[in-house]
Amino acid sequence: MRRLTRMVSELYRTHFAEKLFNKILLTYSVIIMVTLVALAFFIYQYFTQYMINKETLQMQEASANVSAYIDQRMDASKMMLESIYSNESFMQYFEVLLEKGYAEFLSYQLDRYFDVDTPINNSLKSLSAYFNNGSDLDSILFLGKEGEVYRVTSQLSLEIVTPNELPARVAEDREYYANSLPISPVMTNKSADNQPLYVYAAELKNPDTLEPIGQIMIQYRANAIMKSSQRAPSDLKGELMVLTRDGDVIYDSSMQWYGQRYPVESLLDSDAPKSKWEFMVSTANKAGVIVAGIMSGEQLRSGTKALQRWIAILTGLFIAVALLLTYILILRFSMRTKVIVRAMEKLDEGQWNVRIPLTKGDELYQISSNFNKMVERVNDHIEKVYISEIKQKNAEIVAMQMQMNPHFLYNTLEAIRMNAVAQGAREAGHMIFLLAALFRTTMKSAMKVDVAAEMERCRIYLELFQIRYPNQLQVEFDIPEEVGRHEILKLSVQPLIENYVLHGFRADRQDNLILIEGILKQDVIIVRVSDNGRGIPLPELTKLRQSLTEKSELEAKSDSLGLSNVHMRLQMVYGSEFGLAIESMDGAGTEVILKIPAVIKE
Repeated sequence: MRRLTRMVSELYRTHFAEKLFNKILLTYSVIIMVTLVALAFFIYQYFTQYMINKETLQMQEASANVSAYIDQRMDASKMMLESIYSNESFMQYFEVLLEKGYAEFLSYQLDRYFDVDTPINNSLKSLSAYFNNGSDLDSILFLGKEGEVYRVTSQLSLEIVTPNELPARVAEDREYYANSLPISPVMTNKSADNQPLYVYAAELKNPDTLEPIGQIMIQYRANAIMKSSQRAPSDLKGELMVLTRDGDVIYDSSMQWYGQRYPVESLLDSDAPKSKWEFMVSTANKAGVIVAGIMSGEQLRSGTKALQRWIAILTGLFIAVALLLTYILILRFSMRTKVIVRAMEKLDEGQWNVRIPLTKGDELYQISSNFNKMVERVNDHIEKVYISEIKQKNAEIVAMQMQMNPHFLYNTLEAIRMNAVAQGAREAGHMIFLLAALFRTTMKSAMKVDVAAEMERCRIYLELFQIRYPNQLQVEFDIPEEVGRHEILKLSVQPLIENYVLHGFRADRQDNLILIEGILKQDVIIVRVSDNGRGIPLPELTKLRQSLTEKSELEAKSDSLGLSNVHMRLQMVYGSEFGLAIESMDGAGTEVILKIPAVIKE
């Protein structure tokens, strides 16, 4: 988890933390994807519910058609029973057949008639309309008191049915059909075309005495029930079933529950917990049986898989197109912004002639236009103000240099004079030679020299002073070669040495020492001039440090004019963070630190 967090954090820092347009692209991408996915989800939910409702309505329609069909079979069965009761001769013959058996029936028929076209045959012909008009009528069973069973088929012949030909339920539990609902299933199929059957059962009674004479069972083909729904079983998403309240299956479109009891409690109990099945139950029919449409959630949604696939494809396509258009639009603005950023970078590098191409129409145009106007104003300001300031500062620097040269020349000539008085002309000649060397380096027009040249000038100056005070001053230079190659403002170190000669040197001592060190520290050159001279009392040191920060040193006339001049020159050329620093202790020497930027002399 930590590794994943680091990867995400690194990805954000690399591609988004400092990239505005990447953030905008990411934000819009997330908004587009969330919006389109949410829209696709609601569309899918809407059409899924629409298709489920459609399948539910189709199942309800099929269930209603089945209920209407069962009502029609009930009416037809009752009409058939009424037609039998209305045929007096039919009832006379069947009363003998069902009460006394087939042998007595034949004897009764032979005693009364000797014609082939017997009344019983005429009566059976009256049932032909029911066989012809209803293709779902399989046969009619007549059950006698003594257990005999007779069958009338579509051929309108009266057959004796042996017990092994009877459906098991009819043979074993004849009372069930007499006392149960008007229609009941036949558990074992004995129909001619091997189809499941259901029966309409009723008692036959003597019309005069109303005494039971037997039972009648009108058998129908169960598969004809589906024709009433005007829809093939494969078109329905689920199962259509007709059940008794005991769970006996009259019709099952899936052909799986025949011969079994269906758990009707799950259909009739409205308080039962919800399951993955959807039930549409109807008992609004004359037979009082249960017509149930049973569908699982998977069956209901089976038609939505193609819809889900197409919605997913279209959503992905729309997201891709939207992201591509967003990317192109953001990229266009990003490129225009990069042009502005690159122009600002060039301006920061000092390219004052940079301009941004203008494209009218939006805020970026205003930014570009204002940038171009700002650059033009800055150029004007540079021409009018900055360059004039540089010229003025250069004039001030030259003036400062010219202020120091007469003072230095005076001191040097005074040293030569005193030495000439004290010694012979040989020494004077050497001093003049050194003075000439100083003049040559000082009078050069270059404002900046390398550190090595500046140190050579200081060495010559100190050598002149050593001639005046032989064996009283020890001089040490510690300037590494790498420091000597860097540039320095001319006459920056010599005034520091001259300050020691004027204020720190003790003529009554033989151990006077001055040390000049050069240090390269990162990007800064440090020149340290230290001595063991008189030092500076604290009040004077405080005043001297304060004078380095003032801006009127050019007009001041004090002993610290040299140090102030050097400090001001350094800050004018290199900036306020560079210049001189002074450390001193009364009677223990002074240390002057010069700091400038490290720049190799070209």
